[in-house]
Amino acid sequence: MVGRPWAKILAAEKVISTTGSMGLERGFLATKFLAPRMLDKLVERPGLLAQLESALERKLTLVHAPAGFGKTTFALSCRHIMEKSGICVAWLNIDRLDADPARFLRYVVEAVRKVEPDLIRDQEIAFEQSGPSLIQKMSVEFINGLAAADREICVAIEDLHLIGEDAASLEILSFLIERSSANVRFLVTSRLRPKLPLSRLRVARNLTLINARDLRLDEEEARSFLQNVWELDVTSEAATRLWRSTDGWLAALQLAALSLRGEAGAAHRLQSTMTIDMVDDVGEYLAENVFDTLPQDTLNFLLKTSILQRLSSDLCDAVCGRSGSQAMLEELVRQNLFIRPADDHGEWFRYHHLFADHLQRRLHRDCPSWIRDVHLAACGWLDQAGDTEAAVTHAKAAGDLERAITIVDKQAMNLAIAGRYGTLIGLVNLLPKEGIRKRLSLLQALSWAYCLTRRMEKVNDALRDMRAILDENPDSPEATKLRGEAQLIQSIYNAYLDRVQDLKSHLYPLIAEPWKYNIHTVASASNMISFAMFIEGDLDGAVDILDRNFEFHDRDPSPVAKLCGLCYLGLAERSRGRMDACRVALEKAYQLALTDVGSRSFGSRIALGVLGLVVYESGDVDRAVQLINENRKLDIEGGVIDFSMAAYVAALRIAALRGRITDALNIVEEGLQTATSFSNERLRATMIAEKVRLYLARGLIDGAKAILADYSPAACDDRIGRWITQIIEPAQARVLAAGGQTGEALAMLEHHLDLCRQSRQRLLEFRIQLQIATTLGMAGEPSAALSVLTDVVAFAAQQGLVQDIIDEGPVMRTLLERLAKQLRASDDNAEVHRYVWDTLRRWPSTHPTADPGATADLSTTKERGAGWGEQFNNRELQILDILARGKSNKEIARALGLDVNTIKWHLKNIYSKLGVNSRIHAVVKAGASGLLPSDD
Repeated sequence: MVGRPWAKILAAEKVISTTGSMGLERGFLATKFLAPRMLDKLVERPGLLAQLESALERKLTLVHAPAGFGKTTFALSCRHIMEKSGICVAWLNIDRLDADPARFLRYVVEAVRKVEPDLIRDQEIAFEQSGPSLIQKMSVEFINGLAAADREICVAIEDLHLIGEDAASLEILSFLIERSSANVRFLVTSRLRPKLPLSRLRVARNLTLINARDLRLDEEEARSFLQNVWELDVTSEAATRLWRSTDGWLAALQLAALSLRGEAGAAHRLQSTMTIDMVDDVGEYLAENVFDTLPQDTLNFLLKTSILQRLSSDLCDAVCGRSGSQAMLEELVRQNLFIRPADDHGEWFRYHHLFADHLQRRLHRDCPSWIRDVHLAACGWLDQAGDTEAAVTHAKAAGDLERAITIVDKQAMNLAIAGRYGTLIGLVNLLPKEGIRKRLSLLQALSWAYCLTRRMEKVNDALRDMRAILDENPDSPEATKLRGEAQLIQSIYNAYLDRVQDLKSHLYPLIAEPWKYNIHTVASASNMISFAMFIEGDLDGAVDILDRNFEFHDRDPSPVAKLCGLCYLGLAERSRGRMDACRVALEKAYQLALTDVGSRSFGSRIALGVLGLVVYESGDVDRAVQLINENRKLDIEGGVIDFSMAAYVAALRIAALRGRITDALNIVEEGLQTATSFSNERLRATMIAEKVRLYLARGLIDGAKAILADYSPAACDDRIGRWITQIIEPAQARVLAAGGQTGEALAMLEHHLDLCRQSRQRLLEFRIQLQIATTLGMAGEPSAALSVLTDVVAFAAQQGLVQDIIDEGPVMRTLLERLAKQLRASDDNAEVHRYVWDTLRRWPSTHPTADPGATADLSTTKERGAGWGEQFNNRELQILDILARGKSNKEIARALGLDVNTIKWHLKNIYSKLGVNSRIHAVVKAGASGLLPSDD
């Protein structure tokens, strides 16, 4: 029986709070999404207009030129024309920290969400609470989400060069550009030529390249710039001489205009400005012709604020130690002193890079004593404003590493409690490692972040440093509390790796003396003890320990421990064969994740996988598909391996049920890779057993034998060893029965049945009995099989278990049909009778033996279209190739020299053969099936 407190939460209709999320701050810098304001006066440039128009048609428009050539102005013009054409433009300003691929992708997604709010809900929680493997999944979901949008979208990325030439983020951007659908474009500005697939894009007519030569002003444009934009009193001849001397470089012309503005005899002074030599002499020219003419107060303001990436009046007041910065900023804009508004409201500004670079060099040369003070002033203001990243950067620039560490330290536990693990880890990566090792609260928060995002290699280092500090003052109450927390984190880490020996003895002291520890520690400790009991087979104890410590779950202000407790309860109740209690616990956990944590949180990941499997087992395959698809959008590896294992099994069983054997085998291989990555033998054994079932279902007995013959379990704890035996030996019995050795198979299964009954693992007992009935049917003993099946079906009907019976295959169907006739003749149990007929009605109409993706031995292959060759002709493969590059029907027809209607006819055949009904699904399935060429 479920104890009273947990029974209360399971029975209550409205136990879970619906007050919203757990207060996660979005954590995005608003200024990164602000496009600079267009200048009031612009030179008309008909020569560039044609290239602007082509940007509307191409996947990538790359604006690549040195500083001062007007890249941003061109990009803003593109944005203006696109928006007039109905294209939504998402803007992202890059900074150096975006070299991290997870951060880069996170900001790209959020930028697009500014114009497409329904795209990837709760994405920030997913990035915060997932491991590195999420990047690929989120990239694919982002691309699919854009393809499903009912409008055209452009992603504008400003200053890509700031992340460097070899940043991993460039691989993400390349993937997004090449794989995005036809309704998506990218607009990129960069000083450097980025390492993007420019050649492939050019060949595919998907690239518009704007370089320095294109951006130079011609003679007429230069004359218009000086006479109309700057309103200088110069003759056309003088303007032409200046254009020739500057070679049409916009920044040089602007510098000349600055020095000539408002002076009589400007035309005479043009002769002296004709010696500007591009970038090398800009600083000297600025000093002689611009800075030396400014009031000292204005020059000081420029020097001090040059350290800021974005400027606001309050921030500038803090850095300069004065008021009135808003008026100064507006005056600088009015004077065109290489500063422009960074938003449409006049609140934020930014210097031109060329101008800022020179100002910073002059600050270091002329006023080095100011540098530390201005950076620290900026640090203080940004810290108070909540921009911790920028505050840390300025503290480091000031040489005050202790302050940088302190800023992160004071935020660390708040970030951990809020589940913002990704932000915390990103901030810590900005700090020197040695400084972190002496900060106890920072190590405490970091240990949780590393553990819950499965950064296994870093957990032990953080815990070791944490214990070293605690050992310096071992008897204090605070040390006792934190030592218990460190032991808990270590135990969770070990449980993730299936190292459960000594787990109970390490954690029992925490629940025996709960007053010494915080509530979350006690609640989480009871969860892990329950898991250890689950692994040991003490299922009653696993439920009881959660019941006895329910008050701590209920009092914990964070819902995470309660959510995890519900999931562990679901695992134990499922093994006990109490499926109603299991379903209620897992449904409550999932609802708690949705309402209090987030649909893409750590809690959602662990609830979705096992709930999806349980729903599948109940026969609700459509809902199971929805749950597992949601799970597989996330980082599927979350919590102990049982949650991931459930997700893999559900996904591959669903694929096999629907005849997609290649997909099922791919999921098996993915699971095996995960098992290797985490050195988890239970997951490995489960995937091997599932692979054997897939082979046997197709009559490939020798292949199944070979799989088992090649399997050699790694050395592991006795508890884990018993699990592996329970997984592998039934698979061996299946192979024996398929090979005609039913006697040996039955003997093996009977032995396991006795063990299941001793440990009260009712669900496993049910499955072994089900397999015994199937084996007896294969042995030609239908009466004995029906005798066993009668009890099995009665239990299945009571617990709502359907799919296990269907997954046994055609022999079980024959037995079930015979049982149905017996039950009809003797109407003693109408409920079981209805259950049997309902199960038969749910049975797939044909056994899915003709999977087009299956090869002769069902092993996966990297050859293109292996197993599909007879179904797809060369023309259809050509069309798939072009379709995968996001081309429209017209573009495909043009590329192949065919009529558009012919392309439509081919696509109809392709969709039919793939079993899909859309372009997106066709590309996804073709890629998964090896029908698309590799990227090599």
